[in-house]
Amino acid sequence: MILAAAIEQQEFSRTQDQPPTRRDLAMDIILTTEIIGDATDVEIVKWLVASGTTVRAGTSLAELETGKATFELSAPSGGVLQIVAAAGSVVEPGAKIGTIE
Repeated sequence: MILAAAIEQQEFSRTQDQPPTRRDLAMDIILTTEIIGDATDVEIVKWLVASGTTVRAGTSLAELETGKATFELSAPSGGVLQIVAAAGSVVEPGAKIGTIE
């Protein structure tokens, strides 16, 4: 119990003294099985939004293609898009393709 209280206090004082940075609040865009199903490879056909652009949740970000279908990937949250994997890249499930900060 003492250890748990110390951890909670440390987190509390960090949020009080140091507001979170943009990097603390960043969200990685990762191709999960919920997004791509049972595909083993996914091609990033094209990015619909340039890196550095401010997007809203739901904005179409990229056109992706699996062996079965082509579909658009939407932003999970709002923020500034930073692209990690270039258009034309073929990535595996679990790959990080971008970040929204």
